Amino acid sequence: MMKKVSLLCLSLLMFGLASLAQPTTMTFIDFENGIPIGWTASSTTNVQSITNVVSRGAKSVRLRNHPTATVALTSPVYNRNAFCNVRLEFDHIPILRNSDGAGQVQISTDGITWRPLTATAGSTPTYDNTYGGGIVGSVNWNGNFVRTSYWPGSNTNIPETDLNSSYWKHEIFYLNSLLGESTTFQVRFYLPATSVANTFAGWYIDDFRLYQSSTAGNTVRVPQLNSVISAPNMYNFPNSANIKVELSVGFLQSAPPLDADSIYVEYILGSSTTIGKTSLLLNTASGNYVGIIPFAGYDTITKWRVVLNDAKYNRLTYPFTYNRWNEFRSVREYTGFDPLQTTGLSSQEIMMKTNAVRNHYQFRYRGSELRAKGMNAGRIDGVGYNLTQVSPGFVMGGFNVYIGNIDSTLILSTTGGYTGSMQHVYGPGASVVVPPLGWQYLQFNNLFVWDGLSDIIIKVCWDNGYNGAVGGTTKMESIVAPGASGGVPSAQSGQMYQTTGFQTACSAPFNSSDGQIGYRPNFKFNFVKNDKLAYDVGIDSTLLSPSNRIVTANSPTNIKVKINNYGSSNVTGIVVKYKIDN
Repeated sequence: MMKKVSLLCLSLLMFGLASLAQPTTMTFIDFENGIPIGWTASSTTNVQSITNVVSRGAKSVRLRNHPTATVALTSPVYNRNAFCNVRLEFDHIPILRNSDGAGQVQISTDGITWRPLTATAGSTPTYDNTYGGGIVGSVNWNGNFVRTSYWPGSNTNIPETDLNSSYWKHEIFYLNSLLGESTTFQVRFYLPATSVANTFAGWYIDDFRLYQSSTAGNTVRVPQLNSVISAPNMYNFPNSANIKVELSVGFLQSAPPLDADSIYVEYILGSSTTIGKTSLLLNTASGNYVGIIPFAGYDTITKWRVVLNDAKYNRLTYPFTYNRWNEFRSVREYTGFDPLQTTGLSSQEIMMKTNAVRNHYQFRYRGSELRAKGMNAGRIDGVGYNLTQVSPGFVMGGFNVYIGNIDSTLILSTTGGYTGSMQHVYGPGASVVVPPLGWQYLQFNNLFVWDGLSDIIIKVCWDNGYNGAVGGTTKMESIVAPGASGGVPSAQSGQMYQTTGFQTACSAPFNSSDGQIGYRPNFKFNFVKNDKLAYDVGIDSTLLSPSNRIVTANSPTNIKVKINNYGSSNVTGIVVKYKIDN
């Protein structure tokens, strides 16, 4: 029978190579109708169809630990063609205690013996953490999904009411080695029994999929999105032109597609329901795939996603979760260069504490306070700072500046620096001589884009090394860094400074005695104009005030209107239309 099936795959391939090159879908379960027919839930209490936490659509499934019994959601028996490789994909949120309540995906070829899907089966990789997602550092992963798999730190519960779409994660497994020669198998999601105290919110599962190769032996491994080099990476995106998308893509166990149109960006502009498509073409110089998303005008919401196919038409989409889209709004970029405050100022030893051998400072500027000053999304070229006392000629070695957008609800550690993604905008290894008194400017090496919504976090560190130089006192114009209040996280600054010792400033924790301080530099954020429309004409405010102005018939009346041109080209003509109501 196996020989006949293999021959069937081969003969079909000869008649339709193009249509059968792509792996076929064995099953797709979206749980929109609850627990599907043929699936078995061990408990109707601990395995439930829910509507309040979903990846997409209206429903998902939640498994929750039981105090005395194991919990499982088991698939029906699936049949695959002999020796045709199988790929499993699903989306989930594993809010499970480590290790008491850990969840496992298990497989059985006889319905009796169940084996967890782990990093490898023997020496063959089973779990895919190379496609661009998956658990970091999972080379020796034991198959346990827990809360700390994706949200490191405290092994504590995240309440179901706090979960949103950003929590959904995508998983990919290759079942080839575990199936062996078997043509039938089942999959189940499994939770052990654990105490009520160790029971967290649960395991949320959506969009379960199985694929098999159309030909025996063909790989089903998806391409790898190694990195997103350039793309709109925030909701409010300062922009007035077509947007470049550049990706680094890999093809482990496969090869790039022969069809140049197999790697592309899909997009939906504004209220349209039409899906547009732009090919991402290989740049032979960089080895990256490059294309564009069309500019659709200011304040237009654009949805977009990337589709990657390899030579066998194994497909990966970005975002990775099923049928998810990125989203952004093109906004007119803000320009300006003003201090945050002109009152409530003080002089503090901060950022350039030159009577020490090394410094590490972290500053938070709330998005709400920047917006209150009239600032909006834009590109920051550098920061101005005002020195009120200096240690002349003192050199600060290894001067580095990092900056990032952080969620306004994020509570920062009080003992060490922020560990999330930040942009390196000054350094590495630069030496900075203390400038003269007065306003000075720190030019960034590259533009930082603020989205107009997030808080801005800035890390400044420098280090003169063991037994390095120590200078006199330098002070900087500063403003208050407020603490937490009314549910708004603290914006106090973190500081570390030493006059001796071996620590490396940029990775050192904050001081134990005075690691949190209530002030920060009164920066001038330099928002610069980076791009313009050719013609961008408009008025600032009201065209005519009052709008019901009465004039004398047959008597000329002057009306003055100020028209601004934000574009890069000169306006040579203006058409005025008017209406007279008697």
